[in-house]
Amino acid sequence: VNEDGKPTGGLLSEARGLNRRDQMRLRSGEALPILLGQNKAYGCTIMFDARLVGKLFPVPEHWWFDEWLGCAVSVLLRVEFHPKPLMSYRIHPAQVGGPRRLTIFDRLQAWTKPATAALELAELQLTEFCARMESLNDSHCNQNLDFVRGRLSLLRKRLELPRNHLLRAKRILPEIRNYCRYFNGWRSIIKDLTVRI
Repeated sequence: VNEDGKPTGGLLSEARGLNRRDQMRLRSGEALPILLGQNKAYGCTIMFDARLVGKLFPVPEHWWFDEWLGCAVSVLLRVEFHPKPLMSYRIHPAQVGGPRRLTIFDRLQAWTKPATAALELAELQLTEFCARMESLNDSHCNQNLDFVRGRLSLLRKRLELPRNHLLRAKRILPEIRNYCRYFNGWRSIIKDLTVRI
């Protein structure tokens, strides 16, 4: 809603990029890959069983709390997306954070931005995530931990890509299946081939 409490015509989930395809994947139990790809959970919209508090807190150093809760809960329980709006999220002119629709310029700027800082942060986050989930010794974690370890392995390879674009191609091409499984497939491949790391 706007500063006057009137609906803006958008949904918080749409502003965070939770499209119909992602909603279908959530219903089929594929929450972790979606949530690791981009934070689609707002802390004020997350509900979980209180018995998980001891497993979820404290939030690791390199994570935003809502990002952490979404990912960690998705490993321990099945995540559900409820499409009906249950709250009003107020947007006002002086707002610093929160949802907004990205312009073409925003998307282009994000595309051409070197990925090194984001990949380095993701490496720290995934390392913390693995350590916490392994410490829980919970059988629900095993399949998801395999996914996180695979993503972490490919992420480290992406961080080691050479500056020379032809040499990059030689390292990226054998990893096409992993790019599709652990990241955004061809979009990540093209970015790694064209944008400086």
